[in-house]
Amino acid sequence: MYKLLATLRTPRFTVAGLPPSVRDALYNLTGASEVPAHQLAFYCFNYGDLAATSFAAGLPWLALYQAARLPGYRPRSRSLLEAVMRARGI
Repeated sequence: MYKLLATLRTPRFTVAGLPPSVRDALYNLTGASEVPAHQLAFYCFNYGDLAATSFAAGLPWLALYQAARLPGYRPRSRSLLEAVMRARGI
């Protein structure tokens, strides 16, 4: 079951349709790019401001679950993601 959860596809977001603070966190992508939700959560928690982090905290639980398994977090960013997951019961 856990292997399945780690590999399921998450929703994709077009960068141009995201709020400005979230687009700023995705500093290296163009407006036409599509980003999977778990990668979006990673970028928002790692590189985003408070508004981007708040947006990421409201993403579907599967996206947060998969984002937590990605390497490369800054320690404070990972702690914030874990706190959001704990608060949401993930």
